[in-house]
Amino acid sequence: DGSEPNIVVAIIDSGLDTAHPDAPAYLWTNDKEVAGNGVDDDNNGYIDDVQGWNFVDNNSDVTDHKGHGTVVAGIIAAKRNNGIGIAGINPGAIIMPLKVTDKDGNTSNLHIFRAINYAVDHGARVINVSLGGRGISKLEQSAVTYANSKGVFVTTAAGNVNENIGEHGPASSQGAFAVGSLDIEGTRSTISCPSTPAIFLSG
Repeated sequence: DGSEPNIVVAIIDSGLDTAHPDAPAYLWTNDKEVAGNGVDDDNNGYIDDVQGWNFVDNNSDVTDHKGHGTVVAGIIAAKRNNGIGIAGINPGAIIMPLKVTDKDGNTSNLHIFRAINYAVDHGARVINVSLGGRGISKLEQSAVTYANSKGVFVTTAAGNVNENIGEHGPASSQGAFAVGSLDIEGTRSTISCPSTPAIFLSG
């Protein structure tokens, strides 16, 4: 019910607007790092990574210039019973924002690879990757495999271009849980990438 924090969920996306009035109540903190001292206190290769990391600019600024990551964070963990916006699926989730896209929404499989590995190594139990693109990446597969080996659940977006999911990464990565979209009738929406055969769950 969000009254107390539960599990760490890493959101690999465009960042997070921490000042949003309906932002998640609980943000992940790297308690081994001292904020703003310019020193890699925990020797993990990231300086001042107190509340996530920006893999695009290689710094600790996870400001969301696109908005997508903030929306995803809200769906997962927006505050409940505050009279604002929505209630997240799990308002007790501790959100770890990992920025991998620029202001136009562009990223690389190297950014995604590094972000997934960072999330696993820093205690995330669930990793959400609501992005992707055409082509299969061995880097992305390697990261998902590593997450699975540590018992971390990785969920990805199936894709919004109505093409075979098997040709898109990281959705087609073995061990990733790809999520598509349904229309109002409960059938696959016309944009959502199908698998072969297409299997969609509705509730």
